[in-house]
This record gives sequence, structure tokens and C-alpha cells, in this order.
Amino acid sequence: MRIEDKLGKTRFKVREESHIRLAPGVPERRRAEKLCLACPAGLYSLDGDGRLLFSHLGCLECGTCRLLGWNRELEAWDYPVCDFGVQYRNS
Repeated sequence: MRIEDKLGKTRFKVREESHIRLAPGVPERRRAEKLCLACPAGLYSLDGDGRLLFSHLGCLECGTCRLLGWNRELEAWDYPVCDFGVQYRNS
């Protein structure tokens, strides 16, 4: 089974408030680009001014961005509140 097929079965129960908060200010472009490339869900992007943008909708909660951006580009990374977030399905 392809990864696209597996992710197609994944469900998300999201809250309006994100479980990840970006640090204020404009990050170093090279580091911000690493976050954009590393996120398997493709949730990070850069705007025209080089500011880092993020959408928590569709977050796989893998922690990759936490490892790459902790205390620099990310101000907070917490798992979603109980019963929210990604719900992986095998069938």
C-alpha cells in the first residue's frame, strides 16, 4: 500500500487553537526552509517577506519540526488536548 493511500485513511479532529506556536519575528531563512522541507505534511511555508507560516490542520504530530525548530522558530509544541489531533486508521 502506498503512503498516500495510508494517509488517506487518517482522520483529524482539530481545535481552532493550534498545539504548535511559532516564535515571534522573522526566522533565519535557511533554518525556516529546513522546516518547510522536513514537514511530511507540508504545513510550513514562507511568505514573501520571509516570515514562517504554519497551519496545524493536518499535522501528523511526528515531532520533526519540534526537533528542528525548538527554541528558535517554535515557541511551543504540545500534543493536542485529549481526543483531538491525528487519528491513524489501518482499515
